[in-house]
Amino acid sequence: MGILNQNDLQFEYSWSVLESNDPQVIESYDYTSLNRNEGYDVITFLNHFARTYSLTKESALKAERLIKSHLPQDINQRIDASRWLIDNLDSYELEECDPRSA
Repeated sequence: MGILNQNDLQFEYSWSVLESNDPQVIESYDYTSLNRNEGYDVITFLNHFARTYSLTKESALKAERLIKSHLPQDINQRIDASRWLIDNLDSYELEECDPRSA
């Protein structure tokens, strides 16, 4: 079980399972696309990212907010999203990555 569950996520998502993006089916997880609007994609990505980098739940939720509000639109693969988050997670204050505070 991951650090986050569906009820922890802070944004609205679609919750349909697409076999083409199902991490159980794909051999090369890091090189698959990340659908930012699909709940199963986002929660799987966040839990994998949190586990890989030993993040707290709070940091994983901050990563979710960064994905929704600051991750450049041209970043679509999980590996690139991970790299961007590693480079930027500490660069934003919580208020800056919360679109509700704007």
